Amino acid sequence: MRFAYADPPYFGQGAKRYGFPQWDSRERHFELVNLLVAEYPDGWALSCNRADLRWLLPHCPESAR
Repeated sequence: MRFAYADPPYFGQGAKRYGFPQWDSRERHFELVNLLVAEYPDGWALSCNRADLRWLLPHCPESAR
């Protein structure tokens, strides 16, 4: 089994807090989720702002945190 945990800069905070402006694009976050889904079919976890869950993972349950 292979599992992954990703903790990228929160959306909109990449440049301001960490010097990684590429993380201020939704496309970069979608790329990461797609990579996790493809490479870790047994499971994965992603740290993000709860307010971003609806656009990042549209099928995510409303109660997810």
